[in-house]
Amino acid sequence: MTLKRAIVTSVGPLRILIDGDTVAVPFTPESLIDPATLLVDDVVHANQSGHRLVVLGRSGGTQGVPFAMAAGAVSAATIPAYANVRVTVTLPVGRFSVAPMVTVSLRGDDIRSLSVSSLSETASSFIVQRSSQSSTDKASIGARWTATQMSSGSAAG
Repeated sequence: MTLKRAIVTSVGPLRILIDGDTVAVPFTPESLIDPATLLVDDVVHANQSGHRLVVLGRSGGTQGVPFAMAAGAVSAATIPAYANVRVTVTLPVGRFSVAPMVTVSLRGDDIRSLSVSSLSETASSFIVQRSSQSSTDKASIGARWTATQMSSGSAAG
């Protein structure tokens, strides 16, 4: 019997990649835990005895740890009175496999009567929209953003 550390590569059917191997095992291992409770990229411990492989349980896993992230800032720009300013942000090539969850916030001296949002998120870009509900122009208002993908197949997690 040998205790092995592995990474979950698929949950339907369950597949694992044993540390040191380059390809996931080509069969569904037995499991002492419900595979439906596992996520892709979770770390598990498995027991191998001859040709028999049994997943014993999750080892802390990676739940709560993002699969991919990026962050940045949109340059400051004047926002005309009662207007919207849109800027397209290009995400790092190949970083995301699905459209990430995007959070944006304003940065500047006077951000009262302003709002910011993200639009049209894809795996490669999104749009930051800054809006003014003020009767005067707002100068030097930028935005900071964070894009997060929690697992290989989903932004949420």
